[in-house]
Formats: sequence, C-alpha cells, structure tokens
Amino acid sequence: MVDARLGRDLPKIDAGEDPVAVEETARGGQQVGLRLLELFERYDLLLLPTVPTTAWPAEGPDTLRSIREGTLPIAFTSIFNDTGHPAITVPAGLAPDGLPCSVQLVAPHHREDRLLAAARLVEESEGTLRPPVSMLGER
Repeated sequence: MVDARLGRDLPKIDAGEDPVAVEETARGGQQVGLRLLELFERYDLLLLPTVPTTAWPAEGPDTLRSIREGTLPIAFTSIFNDTGHPAITVPAGLAPDGLPCSVQLVAPHHREDRLLAAARLVEESEGTLRPPVSMLGER
C-alpha cells in the first residue's frame, strides 16, 4: 500500500513482527512526512548540515562514542531516506582545523530539478576547496 502523502510504500506487517510496533513505526513516519509536507509548503528547499561533525578518521567513526556524543554519521540524513525526499550533499568549505564540511540540500518529492540547480549554485559559489596554508606545511 502506498501513502500518497509520503510518496512511498508503507511498511508491511510480517507475521513474525509485533503488529503494534509496526503500526507505531508507520504512524511516526507518517507524522514526520506530514511535517515535512508543511515545511515544503513554506520553503522551496531545506539547507542542513550533512553530518554533525567534520570528517572522521580514515578508519571511520567510533560508533559507541558517536552514539554517546550524538554524532552518528546518519543523524541528519536518514530521515530523508525514510521519507523518500530527494537530497544531495555538497562541499561547503573547510572547518578551522582544515577538514572539509558539507551541507545537505533537501527538496520536496519529485523536485530533483530544483535540488540539482541549488546544489550547482552552492558548489560554484564555494569554488575549489583548499586547506589553509598552515595545514599544508604540517604534512
């Protein structure tokens, strides 16, 4: 079954799952979808951080620490995966420590054209990202 307000399939109840828990999850997702629908009635796009930190070490984040500190890599992106809203991440500069930062743009359902046009503007305005000269000398 497809919920037209969310533009995606609703979860199906598996005989092995708790039907009450599945229903509560679906209801929560619908509430989020409705809230986003309200936001997109007022705004053309959402501009948000992609992640709650600058870049992690090459080996990836410490998951337990990320949970404790609220810095999970998917903290700001998973909601749009769940609701099916088109989203894109673009470079947005460097933090004071020289690590890259990014922003996430999110569009209403079926507005990838708007999303890609805005992403291009952000990328063009930022230009090529280069670490500060002080960072180059430390390598």
